[in-house]
Amino acid sequence: MGGEGELGAGLMTARGPAFGPRVLVLALWTLLALAATMQRLVERVVLQGSNAVLPASQDLWLLALWALATPAIVWSVRRFPIRDVLARRHAVLHWVAATVFIVATNVVIRLPMLLPPWSRSATAGRSDLLLGLARFYPVALIVYGVIVALAAHAWAAAAKPASVEDRASPSVADTRVPPANQQQRSDRVVVREWNRVHLVRPDDIEWAAADDNYVVVHTGTRAYKGRGRIGDLESQLDPARFVRIHRSVIVHVAHIKEVQPLYKGDYAVILRDGKVLRVARRRRAALEAALGVTI
Repeated sequence: MGGEGELGAGLMTARGPAFGPRVLVLALWTLLALAATMQRLVERVVLQGSNAVLPASQDLWLLALWALATPAIVWSVRRFPIRDVLARRHAVLHWVAATVFIVATNVVIRLPMLLPPWSRSATAGRSDLLLGLARFYPVALIVYGVIVALAAHAWAAAAKPASVEDRASPSVADTRVPPANQQQRSDRVVVREWNRVHLVRPDDIEWAAADDNYVVVHTGTRAYKGRGRIGDLESQLDPARFVRIHRSVIVHVAHIKEVQPLYKGDYAVILRDGKVLRVARRRRAALEAALGVTI
């Protein structure tokens, strides 16, 4: 690939916006701290020195657990974004994670009730847990979903490119290389996400997909998202190793495990990790040429 090329230059111009994932975590921590403070004030007014502090303080412990989990929730959205062809699968993963977290936190905050001076029975504790889940699970799930949605927005904003003026600055222009039609290629793709610069080797790329004005480059460990066009990326990759099977998808031939027929003449490629990608009819010949076989 020719240096960073047209796509690489677009990726390298991205800068972290004001509303990023870290800012989101700090904002959520602030909201949780305010909620905990208000909870404590309400307890002092209502309980008025009562010794039965733990039941009312369960909410405070719950807020603390949510605060500890907030960074993990936010960063999980980066690892499992609810976009592209994996949106449904990742949404289910987030729902499962939310359910496990909600149940686990409700169990943890009730464990002290089994000890003196409360010494509740296991049966009473189980009943209290089920009642609490029945009452608060929907609300907690909504809160978890809001955090996931905000995190998705924050990561999307973090990947936005700089303005046209920024892209025209000398520091950025110096990183540009001759046009892609000169067929120059390097051994890396430079992807800048938020405040990080990733150097991705072509051999590590399993497939890539267009996402509006962005290109998502998938490797075996994670996905990198940057500003650019799928056609620019294709012109920088070795055509002997990469094939475009759809107007929005490029695949590394070495990672194709098999090709399966679908219906009405359509086909799908199965990657070695089980990923299924549809082959456009007019791209079938290109796939056959890349594989050296007749489908």
